[in-house]
Amino acid sequence: KANRDQQTVNEKLLAIQEAARGTNNLMPYVIDAVEHHCTLGEISHALRAVWGEYKG
Repeated sequence: KANRDQQTVNEKLLAIQEAARGTNNLMPYVIDAVEHHCTLGEISHALRAVWGEYKG
């Protein structure tokens, strides 16, 4: 995490959130985020911020 561009990470996470609000396929956004060193936890948090958490 120390060697990544935090601004780019933030932009990729926001792009995931914007895509999640619509009907876009999320996989290209997730792959792009991972390629820019976003963690699974950060991606999951971004999606929970849009969709909430399943309480089954």
